[in-house]
Amino acid sequence: MKIQVTQEHIDKGRPRLPRRCPVSLAIQEQFSEKVLVGSLSYTIGEYNGIFTDSVYARITQYDMDRGMTPFELEIDYVDQSN
Repeated sequence: MKIQVTQEHIDKGRPRLPRRCPVSLAIQEQFSEKVLVGSLSYTIGEYNGIFTDSVYARITQYDMDRGMTPFELEIDYVDQSN
């Protein structure tokens, strides 16, 4: 699934907060389940996924100095609710 991280997500985001980083805010728009984002991985409901090195680098940079520009990322997701 493609996710767009917009300037609005970046402006509203907060470094080092798993539910408030720009990537988490962008993913939350697509899912009703709880979303948590770390620098290496993400959780959507009961599903756990791993980010690419490129996304890891963007999140890490944002956490250090809020440096991030809008971008698109691809995530995997399998509904675990059944």
